[in-house]
Order: sequence, then C-alpha cells, then structure tokens
Amino acid sequence: MGAGESYEAFEAEMRRVVGLAAPNFSDEHDDLVVLGEDIGLMAAFIGSRGELARQADDAESAFLAVAAGYESLLTEMLDRYPGITVNRAVTLAITDTMARAFFGTFPALAREHGVYLSACSFLPRVRESSDPADLALWADPDLTGVDSVWVPEDENVYNVCMVWDPDGQEVLTTRKVNLTPLEIDLLQLTPAPLSEVSGLELPFGRIGIAISLDAFIPSYMQVLHDDGVVIVLQNDANPGAWVAYQE
Repeated sequence: MGAGESYEAFEAEMRRVVGLAAPNFSDEHDDLVVLGEDIGLMAAFIGSRGELARQADDAESAFLAVAAGYESLLTEMLDRYPGITVNRAVTLAITDTMARAFFGTFPALAREHGVYLSACSFLPRVRESSDPADLALWADPDLTGVDSVWVPEDENVYNVCMVWDPDGQEVLTTRKVNLTPLEIDLLQLTPAPLSEVSGLELPFGRIGIAISLDAFIPSYMQVLHDDGVVIVLQNDANPGAWVAYQE
C-alpha cells in the first residue's frame, strides 16, 4: 500500500492515475475526469498512525489497526458525541488526515490539467480551523509547521463525491444516499437525505452524481431526471463480483 504511506505518496499516485487520461485531453473542448468511489480511502493509512493498518491482510483488521493508531482522537470523539459507536468514532478520528490528503491533492490536479475532476472519499462535513485547541488535538504528529487542521462539524460521516473546475474550485458536492452493507455495518456511514441531491450546469451539459448503488435506485435517478441532468457520473467501487454467472 505504497500510496498510503504519506501525503506525498498519495498525491503521486493520484497524479499517476489522472496522468493516464492526460493523452486524451482535448485542446478544443472541456474535459471531465471521473475517478472511482472510495479513491480517497487509502489516505486513512497515511503516516505512523496508519503503519499497522498498512500491514493488515483484510478490511476488518485494517480498521482495527487504524483505531489503535488514532486512539486519543477516537476517545475524544466518543466523549464529544456520546451517542456514536466506536466504528463511527474511528471514521471521525481520521478526519484531518483524510481531508488533508483529499483537498491537498484533487483541486491541484484539476488546475494542473485544466479539467473538471470528480473524486470521492469518506468525510464528515468539515471546516478548516487554526484554533490552537484544534491544532493541539487534530494536527498530524508526523508533520511540522501545521497552521490549520480539518475538523468535523458534527458526528456524521458520509461517502462523498466532489467536482472541481479547471481553476480547482469545488463546484458540486454529492453525498451518497443509499448505502451498502459494508458502509452500514463496518464503516457505519451516514446516509445523506435525498433532498440534498442536485445537478450542475457545465459547458458540456448538466451533470449529476449517482455514487455506486444510488444509480440503481429509481427514486434517486428520478431526482436527477427532474433536475434536468443529462450526464450522470457514477463513481463506483465494488469489493465483490459485478455480475452473477448464469447458465
């Protein structure tokens, strides 16, 4: 899991992935790059706090190892939000690491290539803070000179996909509404309300995002249809078989 060793390794891998599409970028038309669901997940294993998790053989073992690496923040989240589970506390505890890698990488790649870029991760609603108390609690111990950190606004964590424009500005954010058993049982993510879903007009048409399972739910797709969406981005990942064999 080399791409999860550091922020620099994460950025380098994402630059490599986007670079695979670069030969096909147009000089005459706007380009849209759509990366897979969960592509930001490997950031959970960054640094010394993720070292044990990088050595794990399966998802559950990795999750437990992440919990051990972020023990102090996990305890803080359980104290701050007494109604949450340990699993939710883990996904909250990694907020700054996940957001630092995510926002430190993808907007820059959109600017670098001059494209519209869509990428996804697991994140709460976040805000950037320079408060000394937040810095003391959230700053990555492997980094020096950190002057701001990303902190969760509440106890909810979502599967979220964003789109940045060629200037690196965030122009569309969509949170997954229909969660899979893995997202519910292990990660214990929060399903977003369908009422938040909307499209965005871009030079090549009105786009909307349907993250993985959302694209298979008629009520979800009806919202995009009613909003005038003509291009659906289906950022997707699947740990199992895509199709079943039939005689």
